[in-house]
Amino acid sequence: MIARSIVVGVGKGGVGKTTIAINVAANWAESHGEPILLVDCDTQATATRALGLYDRTDGGDGGRGLLDAVLNHQKLHATSNRGDLWVCTAGPHTRDLARRLASLPAVVAGNMLERAFAGHDFTAVVFDLPPTGQSGLADAAIAAGQTLVIPTGHKPHDLTGLPVLASQLQNDGNDITVLGVVLNAVPIQARSTRERAVEAISSHLADGVTLFDSMIRNADAAMVQAGRCSMTVSEYSAWAKTVSIRRRIAGGLSIPSNLEALNAELHGLTGEIRDRFLTVQHPPQPA
Repeated sequence: MIARSIVVGVGKGGVGKTTIAINVAANWAESHGEPILLVDCDTQATATRALGLYDRTDGGDGGRGLLDAVLNHQKLHATSNRGDLWVCTAGPHTRDLARRLASLPAVVAGNMLERAFAGHDFTAVVFDLPPTGQSGLADAAIAAGQTLVIPTGHKPHDLTGLPVLASQLQNDGNDITVLGVVLNAVPIQARSTRERAVEAISSHLADGVTLFDSMIRNADAAMVQAGRCSMTVSEYSAWAKTVSIRRRIAGGLSIPSNLEALNAELHGLTGEIRDRFLTVQHPPQPA
């Protein structure tokens, strides 16, 4: 098991895994001044690109750092351009690593991944996964991870990722601790959405797994604009406050009206995940 690790994943794509992983990791590092490592496990390098690190040549550029750590027993390399947030980048080598791990049983691949992160000194290691069951690297992270955050969308077909993940956890005999399920990209009026998600969770996941109170609204424009600027939502929100009305008009800039609300929700989610994560690390002692 990888100490102090959080795997962000589910058995379906397009439900906001990378958005959650990036913003939670960055908010945690910024708000609490704690060193956080974000590991991009996606062969498309979505998190790496979103943080403006794809063209960097130091550390684990292109996923080489992670590949060398897992397969060649070299020291794990990460890079940072944001203070306490560190990143194991992804790229062409990530695809090679995922392919080679896919040829192994998930437990064996998980043990190899665990060795690569042995003795790390980060407060938390956050793994951003592609859909589980489609990548040997994602399956290894699930097998070796300590805790799991499950993002899901609000539409009924989005919830189909929950039984896929539940089946994988059961078949692998995994004892990963599920911190909770995040409802992402939900409409503002979300009571029925929440009820459907609770029903799906109770049907497919273990007893005690709950939704986080913080639900992330549907704010595609804000997400896209932040990504184009290689910013997190928090960074984009802070930058938007410095842009005058006159400059916005002159530059044809349109700051989404729901940006601040989205930023507040992501910060709230970060706090919830951190609190549940720390409870796993330091469980309350019986009286």
